[in-house]
Amino acid sequence: MSITVQTCRACGHRHYPGLLLCASCAGAEFTAEEVAEGTVVAATRLHYQVGSAGDAPVLLGVLRIGEDGPQVVARLDRDATPGDRLALFHEGGMLRAR
Repeated sequence: MSITVQTCRACGHRHYPGLLLCASCAGAEFTAEEVAEGTVVAATRLHYQVGSAGDAPVLLGVLRIGEDGPQVVARLDRDATPGDRLALFHEGGMLRAR
């Protein structure tokens, strides 16, 4: 389980999701890197879901990929606190972390 992060060949800026042009230098050549985990920066619990009859809360987190990589928002499979390292993967069209 992993996600693919792009790294610009011209400036080294990392992107997720992938882009056609680098957001930092407008370069168009990238390398792809498979990333298996991220570090939790922040986490929250949503107690109410619009259009849902379920009572189960939804856990969301902001995770940093690597030391200087992009930050992503993922649905969490468990409670997490800042500093926790979680596995990243795609499931059902969404980014998840466990």
